[in-house]
This record gives sequence, structure tokens and C-alpha cells, in this order.
Amino acid sequence: MPYAPAKPVLDVIRRFRERGLPEVLSRQELQRLGAAEGNSDRIQKTFQFLDLIDQGGKRTAMFDRLGKASSSEYQAVFAEVVRAAYAPILSIVDPKLDTDIAINDAFRHYDPAGQRKQMVGLFLALSREAGLAEASATPRRATAARKEASAPVQARGNAQRRTRIIARSDESVASDEASGSDYRLLSALIQQLPRDGIWTQRRRDRWLQAFTANIDLLVEVATEPTAEE
Repeated sequence: MPYAPAKPVLDVIRRFRERGLPEVLSRQELQRLGAAEGNSDRIQKTFQFLDLIDQGGKRTAMFDRLGKASSSEYQAVFAEVVRAAYAPILSIVDPKLDTDIAINDAFRHYDPAGQRKQMVGLFLALSREAGLAEASATPRRATAARKEASAPVQARGNAQRRTRIIARSDESVASDEASGSDYRLLSALIQQLPRDGIWTQRRRDRWLQAFTANIDLLVEVATEPTAEE
């Protein structure tokens, strides 16, 4: 998971939309655009993680699409970028509804552990830019008393979230729910398939990884009976 500071990442994206960028974003070019020398490698890797540049630093078609999106389209297009890159995280938590503790736990298996706070900070900043999280993170940072007082509100939010996911599910998923299996995470991942039927190999591999991980979590593999049985 990337852990670059969010501001220079977003500054480059906004600059691209306003004034354009070179076709290749090398570390030297990022420094010329204002990134600190010590952060340029992390920023470049963040753009690679988001599938906005390739391994050679060249802008991808998705980055060009993001740059050309109108003001009314920008947030939706950027949401596609964030959902694809963070599919394993977003299959577990909703940054609009879940607490800081839940979001931090979703990153617990990623290294380096010492940079986990920065990973979460970058994820939340990108999610806010994409409209996937509230504009301010402060409502989630409550004392124990405030959390207890807000429990009914959180319960309603979780119920709304479950209703929203189920409403998007197709009939086969609804049938599985009725039989006792909870396949809502898989349903949420299915909603992240590209609407235009096109994606990069990197996005495809990440989606399959997230889908496989959830299958392994939800579906037990039974031992096949031998011929003698």
C-alpha cells in the first residue's frame, strides 16, 4: 500500500487538469513540479498504484481520462480510480460510515507497519477527493461517550449501508442471502466491474485478487469423497 503524503499527489492531479503535465512523470519531473526530493519516489509509486502511470512513468489512458473529465464528471471518474486501486480495502470498510478503528484494522496486514498511519491518511484523503468519504474526518474521531451516544445513528447508518448493497445485488445473490450465506462483499465487488467493459491488466489483477480473497473467506472447500466412499 502506498504511503505518500496526500497533498502533493492531489496537487499533481489538479495541475494536470488545469495546465497539463509531461507525458512521463519521472521522479525528477515530480520534483520540478514541487514534490520534495525525499517524497518523489513515494509519490511516483502512488501514481503507479492508482494505475495513473505505468512502471516507466508514462501517463495511462485513465489518467488522461481523469484530466479531461468535466467538473461535474471529475469526482465520479476519480471514484473509479480509488475503487479499483483500493478494492480489497473498500470491500471491508466504507470510509463514510466506518470508524477510524475499523479503517485502521483494514490496513493491519500491510507493511511497513511503521507507515500504516500514512497509508490510512492517504486512503482517506483520496476517498474524500473522490466523494467516497466525508469532507472532514473529525466526525469519526469521537470520545467513548460520544461514540456511545451516537451508537443508534451508527446502527441506522450500517442498516442503510446493508440495504444499499442488497438493493444492488442481483437475484442470485439475494437467493444466497436467503439461504444463509452472506455474499454482500462479493456483490459490492461485482459493482466495481468497469461499466464500459474495459480495464487495464493491473486493475483486473487487483479485482481478481480481492474477489478470490473474499471467496476464500466466505466459502468453505469440502473434501471430495473418494471412489470407495
